[in-house]
Amino acid sequence: MNRLPENAKRELDGIATDTAHGAAELHARALGLARRVPPELLPALGEALLCGRRDMAPLMNLALALINSPNPVEELDRQIVAARRAPSVIASKAKALLGSGRGIITI
Repeated sequence: MNRLPENAKRELDGIATDTAHGAAELHARALGLARRVPPELLPALGEALLCGRRDMAPLMNLALALINSPNPVEELDRQIVAARRAPSVIASKAKALLGSGRGIITI
Protein backbone atom coordinates (compact mmCIF):
# COMPACT_ATOMS: atom_id res chain seq x y z
CA MET A 1 0.00 0.00 0.00
CA ASN A 2 2.99 2.30 0.48
CA ARG A 3 3.35 2.80 -3.28
CA LEU A 4 -0.25 3.93 -3.73
CA PRO A 5 -1.01 7.67 -3.94
CA GLU A 6 -2.26 9.25 -0.71
CA ASN A 7 -5.73 9.92 -2.12
CA ALA A 8 -6.04 6.22 -3.06
CA LYS A 9 -4.95 5.21 0.45
CA ARG A 10 -7.60 7.47 1.96
CA GLU A 11 -10.27 6.03 -0.30
CA LEU A 12 -9.19 2.48 0.57
CA ASP A 13 -9.40 3.36 4.26
CA GLY A 14 -12.92 4.65 3.64
CA ILE A 15 -13.89 1.39 1.95
CA ALA A 16 -12.29 -0.67 4.71
CA THR A 17 -14.09 1.16 7.51
CA ASP A 18 -17.48 1.72 5.84
CA THR A 19 -20.20 -0.02 7.82
CA ALA A 20 -23.12 1.85 6.25
CA HIS A 21 -22.98 0.46 2.71
CA GLY A 22 -23.24 -3.03 1.30
CA ALA A 23 -20.88 -5.07 -0.82
CA ALA A 24 -22.31 -3.86 -4.14
CA GLU A 25 -21.76 -0.20 -3.27
CA LEU A 26 -18.26 -0.77 -1.92
CA HIS A 27 -17.38 -2.91 -4.95
CA ALA A 28 -18.50 -0.07 -7.23
CA ARG A 29 -16.34 2.36 -5.26
CA ALA A 30 -13.37 0.00 -5.49
CA LEU A 31 -13.82 -0.36 -9.26
CA GLY A 32 -13.94 3.44 -9.62
CA LEU A 33 -10.80 3.78 -7.55
CA ALA A 34 -9.04 1.11 -9.60
CA ARG A 35 -9.85 3.07 -12.77
CA ARG A 36 -8.01 6.09 -11.34
CA VAL A 37 -4.90 4.25 -10.13
CA PRO A 38 -1.91 4.01 -12.49
CA PRO A 39 -2.06 0.60 -14.24
CA GLU A 40 1.24 -0.59 -12.78
CA LEU A 41 -0.21 -0.13 -9.27
CA LEU A 42 -3.29 -2.31 -9.79
CA PRO A 43 -1.71 -5.36 -8.09
CA ALA A 44 -0.76 -3.16 -5.11
CA LEU A 45 -4.33 -1.89 -4.98
CA GLY A 46 -5.52 -5.50 -4.99
CA GLU A 47 -3.24 -6.29 -2.05
CA ALA A 48 -4.53 -3.29 -0.12
CA LEU A 49 -8.16 -4.26 -0.82
CA LEU A 50 -7.46 -7.78 0.34
CA CYS A 51 -6.03 -6.47 3.62
CA GLY A 52 -8.92 -4.08 4.16
CA ARG A 53 -12.07 -6.08 3.38
CA ARG A 54 -11.91 -9.86 3.59
CA ASP A 55 -15.53 -9.96 4.71
CA MET A 56 -17.07 -9.06 1.33
CA ALA A 57 -16.78 -11.55 -1.49
CA PRO A 58 -16.98 -9.02 -4.37
CA LEU A 59 -14.08 -7.03 -2.93
CA MET A 60 -12.05 -10.13 -2.20
CA ASN A 61 -12.66 -11.46 -5.71
CA LEU A 62 -11.64 -8.13 -7.25
CA ALA A 63 -8.52 -8.00 -5.10
CA LEU A 64 -7.44 -11.53 -6.00
CA ALA A 65 -8.13 -10.92 -9.68
CA LEU A 66 -5.95 -7.80 -9.71
CA ILE A 67 -3.16 -9.55 -7.81
CA ASN A 68 -3.12 -12.76 -9.84
CA SER A 69 -3.86 -11.55 -13.36
CA PRO A 70 -1.02 -11.44 -15.88
CA ASN A 71 -2.75 -8.35 -17.29
CA PRO A 72 -4.47 -6.39 -14.49
CA VAL A 73 -5.75 -3.69 -16.88
CA GLU A 74 -7.63 -6.23 -19.00
CA GLU A 75 -8.86 -7.93 -15.83
CA LEU A 76 -10.15 -4.63 -14.47
CA ASP A 77 -12.01 -4.00 -17.74
CA ARG A 78 -13.53 -7.48 -17.51
CA GLN A 79 -14.57 -6.88 -13.90
CA ILE A 80 -16.23 -3.57 -14.80
CA VAL A 81 -18.22 -5.15 -17.64
CA ALA A 82 -19.28 -8.03 -15.39
CA ALA A 83 -20.38 -5.62 -12.64
CA ARG A 84 -22.51 -3.65 -15.10
CA ARG A 85 -24.17 -6.81 -16.40
CA ALA A 86 -24.66 -8.51 -13.02
CA PRO A 87 -28.07 -7.05 -12.09
CA SER A 88 -29.72 -8.12 -15.34
CA VAL A 89 -28.04 -11.53 -15.29
CA ILE A 90 -29.21 -12.11 -11.72
CA ALA A 91 -32.74 -10.95 -12.55
CA SER A 92 -32.94 -13.25 -15.58
CA LYS A 93 -31.75 -16.27 -13.61
CA ALA A 94 -34.09 -15.49 -10.72
CA LYS A 95 -37.05 -15.16 -13.08
CA ALA A 96 -36.24 -18.52 -14.64
CA LEU A 97 -35.96 -20.17 -11.23
CA LEU A 98 -39.07 -18.59 -9.72
CA GLY A 99 -41.38 -18.95 -12.67
CA SER A 100 -44.28 -16.77 -13.68
CA GLY A 101 -46.18 -14.68 -11.14
CA ARG A 102 -43.72 -15.11 -8.26
CA GLY A 103 -41.34 -12.61 -6.72
CA ILE A 104 -38.75 -12.17 -4.03
CA ILE A 105 -37.81 -9.49 -1.55
CA THR A 106 -34.18 -8.68 -0.81
CA ILE A 107 -32.75 -7.02 2.23
